[in-house]
Amino acid sequence: MTNIDIYEDIAKRTKGEIYLGVVGPVRTGKSTFIRKFSENVMLPNIVDEYTKERAKDEMPQSGTGKTVMTTEPKFVPGEAVEVTFNNNIKAKLRLIDCVGYM
Repeated sequence: MTNIDIYEDIAKRTKGEIYLGVVGPVRTGKSTFIRKFSENVMLPNIVDEYTKERAKDEMPQSGTGKTVMTTEPKFVPGEAVEVTFNNNIKAKLRLIDCVGYM
């Protein structure tokens, strides 16, 4: 049986750049998920302090109540961030915050 590593396969086919789309109806926590994922996975992998600050500024705003903060798809951060997964597989990630369906 062949052992397939999904991260390695994706990295090869996309030349290492991966867009993760977070799509759903309003008020379901898409922007909050993107913010938390970025803070825990992506920001620690940004070395340059200016690039890190810019990536923080580009994060989606999370709102409460009936205010809709995301009105069009937003790519976060502006430039892909290289993240290392298990077995030293590297991928450049960007997240897409989108209300509705793709």
